[in-house]
Amino acid sequence: MVSLRITSAELKKSLADVWGVFPNKSKTATMKETILNSPFAVHFFRGLFDGDGCVHRRGNGYFYANLCGTPNIIDSFRDFCWKSIRETGNLQRRTSYTHVVQFGSRAAPLLGKLLYGVDGPRLHRKERVFCG
Repeated sequence: MVSLRITSAELKKSLADVWGVFPNKSKTATMKETILNSPFAVHFFRGLFDGDGCVHRRGNGYFYANLCGTPNIIDSFRDFCWKSIRETGNLQRRTSYTHVVQFGSRAAPLLGKLLYGVDGPRLHRKERVFCG
């Protein structure tokens, strides 16, 4: 496990105000327009997928991808995917604070190319499932 503790009040405020980064966000996280409309959006969403997503191959040889997050985060992710690959995935489960979106056999490869087809930090085991 790796942990990062930020103690600077000024840096915490800046991270929260500009980028929407704050502690204990599992049930309340929202997407900031500054991220969604930035060239770093793909890196943000890849990190989100690396942490809260899963990808797996089924017995039929096709692979599927799921992402879990707050309704706002999932809606923003689906908007980002629509703008980028013209796919939104299917909402599989909804609660008041968590949504799960699934990308099926046709959309999952497009999602993999979108998230892992650019340079940047990544979880290599998820990249390997998507990209071989």
